[in-house]
Amino acid sequence: VPLGVTSISIEAWGAQGGGSLDCEHTIMVLQNDGGKGGYTSGELNVMSGQLLYIVVGGEGKPGLNYRHDGGYNGGGDGGLFGAGGGGATDIRTILHDLDSRLIVAGGGGGGNTGFPDAGTGGNGGAIIGQDGLALYVFTPGGGGGMQASGGTAGYTPGQPGSWGKGGNAGDGENQFHISGGGGGWFGGGSAYAAGGGGGSSNIWGVHDSSTIAGVRSGNGQV
Repeated sequence: VPLGVTSISIEAWGAQGGGSLDCEHTIMVLQNDGGKGGYTSGELNVMSGQLLYIVVGGEGKPGLNYRHDGGYNGGGDGGLFGAGGGGATDIRTILHDLDSRLIVAGGGGGGNTGFPDAGTGGNGGAIIGQDGLALYVFTPGGGGGMQASGGTAGYTPGQPGSWGKGGNAGDGENQFHISGGGGGWFGGGSAYAAGGGGGSSNIWGVHDSSTIAGVRSGNGQV
């Protein structure tokens, strides 16, 4: 923080969840069905010389390599024909310490395409992330991240979200049709044959604050 500065204005956007590959056609087509990242803003009281770390969420990727598709900063990994969740964006005082985050914009959940489409990722952001959309009544989507817990797991073998991290596709080599949850204050849950849940935002460390769900496409921004 430069000399003489006592307050900074912050606007942060989480990243969008990844789009999924359509398995219905002989030529796979990428669907733009990842949930959008959330928005947060606020005023942060600071001191001259104080060190702040700005961590920007990355957009989730189509589920091609199973365990490496979640967006940077907490996006959960997706499986083939699903997609990874978008990463959260935050400002913190200690680089590798989630407890030091002062403001967080949640990432969107990953999309999920089946035969036909299975669901859409939930939007990240606001105090509670949005649930992933399920287009089949028997395959619930991943739950949105909350303020005190991760989003619930969607249809099995979906996993719940956790502190700062969206739910993953799991550890197997053949995880198909699983969408990752979005990163956030708490991450969204992952789901089979449905969309992943969006991560929650948080504004506890700033004042004159606001948060809106589902406004950012692509990578996050500060």
